[in-house]
Amino acid sequence: MAMHITDFKIGLAYASPPSSAKDIRNTSKNDMVHTLDSTPYMPIFKKANRFHENVRVANELEEIIHDLNVEAFVVTWPIESNGRMGKKCGKVLQVLDVLAAHARFF
Repeated sequence: MAMHITDFKIGLAYASPPSSAKDIRNTSKNDMVHTLDSTPYMPIFKKANRFHENVRVANELEEIIHDLNVEAFVVTWPIESNGRMGKKCGKVLQVLDVLAAHARFF
């Protein structure tokens, strides 16, 4: 599963692993990757409300991961144009921390 984490949503895509190299050659690109509706994610600054939003997002992702039998993640890493980590990378780390705290699916 691929995750693209932005300020207000988590974009998701998944692919079923082929059973052999032969399957890769006989499958079109459109058959291999499937996009899902984005999961809205709103950063909330009040601690009590933020907890509920984090639980909601973690539960939604857990359900998707379970339904699709996800075995691995690829997460985008949005470095700045100068090659350094910036605010966007911090957002990715924040969301991954939330998911790790609800580690029932990791």
